[in-house]
Formats: sequence, structure tokens, C-alpha cells
Amino acid sequence: MADTNRFFTKNWPALVILITGILTRIWWLTEVNTQPQTDFAWYFQRASELAQGLGYRTQNGHTAYWPPGFSLTLATLFKITGPSLLAAKVLNSCITVICGLLTCAITFRLIGSRTLSALAGLFVVLSPGMIAYSGILASEPLYTALSLWAILVVLWAQSFPRWGFAGFLIGLATLVRPQAILLPFALIFAPTPDSEYKKPKKRIAILLCLILAITTITPWLIRNARTHHAFIFVSANGGDNLWIGHNPKATGNYQTPPGIPQSPEAEVANDKLTKSEAMGYIRSDLGRSLSLIPVKIRSTFATPSDITYWAFQTDSNKQVIPGMDQQRETFLVARNATNIFTTTLLIAASIGTLLGLVTPSGRLLIAIALPQILLTAFIVAIFFGNGRFALPTIPFQAMLAIAGLATIREWAGRNTPPDPDHYGFPPTY
Repeated sequence: MADTNRFFTKNWPALVILITGILTRIWWLTEVNTQPQTDFAWYFQRASELAQGLGYRTQNGHTAYWPPGFSLTLATLFKITGPSLLAAKVLNSCITVICGLLTCAITFRLIGSRTLSALAGLFVVLSPGMIAYSGILASEPLYTALSLWAILVVLWAQSFPRWGFAGFLIGLATLVRPQAILLPFALIFAPTPDSEYKKPKKRIAILLCLILAITTITPWLIRNARTHHAFIFVSANGGDNLWIGHNPKATGNYQTPPGIPQSPEAEVANDKLTKSEAMGYIRSDLGRSLSLIPVKIRSTFATPSDITYWAFQTDSNKQVIPGMDQQRETFLVARNATNIFTTTLLIAASIGTLLGLVTPSGRLLIAIALPQILLTAFIVAIFFGNGRFALPTIPFQAMLAIAGLATIREWAGRNTPPDPDHYGFPPTY
């Protein structure tokens, strides 16, 4: 009995997050039958063909237009279940719950409060974005989970092997979203506890992390070179993304690019052309490109309409206007909840950042969370804004919100400043 009580006392935050996450996703998948559209349908189709041993290709030949990581993950599942939309949704549901658990673990590692770490995890699993993307076959949940896992490994790193494993995870994340290759640089400010053990110097550890990440994606780079006879860093849609953000009619938001190429040779040619055109537009009118940055940032972090739009695509044959069917009431509730949550979390994260700066426990969370959000903002500023891109920042916004609460606890004397050797240990409640 004592062992059981000790188990629940130690692990209740994870259990609460797990149960809450599972129940909300069962309800959501039962209520909203999201059907994959555009690139979501493309991921599903590629995964189905990969599971059948047909390779990463379209009817016109090998492809590298979109990153392969999510399709490869789905294909691994489909090897067991067969091509199944329900299985894919269950997988994404599990991944979004894992994001909440990892957020909880990182927060607890840094400040040692089970109550605050549970709250951080609940912010994630109960966020409308994470719930909705349980049914949307997007790659963002997988990218988020791999990024959080790499960060958790780094926070425990006492040796080169652990930094190397974090690099491996970042490499996998890069196959999902190429921007992940920059994650090692966002870990520069990650705290490293002092101890009697000899640990690698931060600069060397980050370099090792980057080398392992590049090593992990090297087989795919070789594959692209063989199939496309050119160097392609993971995917060939970078030129289109740059064009979207800087063409003469650019608004800062997503626009349909000139057209998805239909052959390996066309993918390479299109990437070079749109990248060249975009660079030309930037050089000819740099002021206009810079003026779009605030719009891109706002479209990403403060415009969550993308979430409910894709969640309520319930016709497998065409895109529909959400809320114009029998699920209108559910759509309106989901849209309002999404807008309220997004605004509230942004405000809480901003206040938490300001409060967190003045105490050790708050600063530890800020050192981890803020660089990740700034990295997303940096990528968005270069390319274009989209509410979908903010999904991976939800755990980090939650950590910033918790940083303010950690400061209040510290001021109130309920949470002593973290031990530099062990962050927030011994734990508090």
C-alpha cells in the first residue's frame, strides 16, 4: 500500500495529463470526423504507398517536394494496421498527449514543482490546437514531440552520448520539418547543472549535437541526390515558401505557389526558379519585405483560424466552408474556444516572461522556452505566416506562463530557488 501511495504521489501529474488527454481526444475524434486535405492528404497517400514498398514517390516518379518524416512515421504504423485514417488519427492523438507529458517533464526538471509542471502539461493537452490536430494529419505534432524530447535529453545531459542522442532526435525532427536543424543553436542558453562529474563544454556539446543531426539526415540527402541529381536539403519546397513570402502580391500569409512540380527534374527546376525570383523581389524592394514581418508574426501567433478550418474539413472529396453543415454549433464553440485560448496563453506567456526574469526558477524556464519561440518567429519572418506554424510553440508558451507562477511561488516562500546542481530538485508540490 505504501508503494502504491508513493507511486501516485510521485507520478500524479503524468497520470492527470494522460487521463485528461486521452478522454478529450476520444471525445473529439468521436464528434469531429476530420478528413485530410491538401498536404495532409498527400502525407497520407505517400505513407500508404511507402507501407506497400512503393517508395516515396508520386505517379510521376520520385518526389522530395515535402519532407518525408511524417509520411515515414505513418508508413511504419501502416505496416501493422494497413492504410487507415483512424490509425493515423490515433497516432497523432497519442503524439499530442506525449507533447503534454514532455512539457510536464521539462518543467518539473527545471523547477521541481509537481503542481506547476502538471499545469504546464494540462495547458498543452487541453489546448484547442493540440486537440484539433489530433484528427488533422499534419506533421507539427510529431515535430513538436521530437523537439521536446531532445530538450529533455539535453537537460539531463552529463556526457557526450546524451548530447549525441539529442542530436539524433533533432535529425529525425529535421526530416519532419527542415527548420529543426537550427534547434542546437536554440539550446545555447540551456542550463547545465554543476556537479562533481566532468561534463563536456557547451560549445563542443552543441557542435556534437549538430553533427549527429546532420549524420541522421545524411541517408536522405544521398537519396535525394540519387533521385533528383542535385543537392536538396530534405525537401524541395523551400523556394516556393520563400516566393510565398516575398512575391509582388505577398500579404504575409499563405498563398498558393505557382504549382507543385510533377517530376523529380521539375521539382529541382521549380525550387531554383522560385528561390531566384524571391531573392530578386527582396533585393528590388527590401523595405516591402521587411514591412510584412509584423503581419507574418501576427498571422502565426495571434490568428488561430487555421486550426478550426482544417479540423472541420469533413468531406473527403473536396474542401468545404467550415460551419455550414450540421456541425455548425460544434464549429462555433471550437472557434471561440480556440480564439480565447490563443489570446489568453499569449498574454499569460508575456506576463510570465516579465515576472520570470526576476527569479532563478523563472529564468530557467525562460532560457529553454523563449529561444524556441524566437526560432519559430525567425523562420516565419523569412518565409510567411500561418497559424499552423505556432502549434509547436504551445508547450513553450505554456512554460513561459508557468515561469510567472514559479516566481510568485518563490516570492511567497513556497518554492526555494533551484539548486544549481539539480535544477528544481528536491521536488515540491
